[in-house]
Amino acid sequence: MIKNLPALLLLTLICLGSFILALRLGPISLTFADIFASLGNEQGLNHGLIFELRLPRALAAFVCGGMLGLAGLLMQALLRNPLADPYILGVSGGAASGALLAILAGLGAFLIQMAAFAGALLSIVLVFVLAHGSSSWTSNRLLLTGRAGGRLECTDQLPAGHQPQPTDSWHAVLADG
Repeated sequence: MIKNLPALLLLTLICLGSFILALRLGPISLTFADIFASLGNEQGLNHGLIFELRLPRALAAFVCGGMLGLAGLLMQALLRNPLADPYILGVSGGAASGALLAILAGLGAFLIQMAAFAGALLSIVLVFVLAHGSSSWTSNRLLLTGRAGGRLECTDQLPAGHQPQPTDSWHAVLADG
């Protein structure tokens, strides 16, 4: 028996409600009657609007959100730490750095995505190698190495006019401020 069944049912109803609202709301608002009428009628503006625009977008949003949630859950479970996320481990910074380099090189959209993936992959491999050190890595060492690496990767995304100051130190780079 699931002990949090009421909470699960409430979240399921909220998801269904937001999915229905995603089909209903937009520049052209549709009523519930319009949505149900377009199910049987394969002709008309409402059918095309729902089945060619809103339904694929809503499904993509739900699948993407579910996959991101699953990725976060797996990262936290594998590292046995509730603080583990792509920002802490430096994956997001690596992806942003790869995408930024591809944009600066003038590459197309597909290559920008591939560069972001390569940057994220390179970043996590680098974090694992540095965290391993002379012995096996622990989850705390991995999180701290990822946090430091993520802060250093974000320095390439500073505004172009930023000049390092003599008072800048490693403490300023590794801290949030």
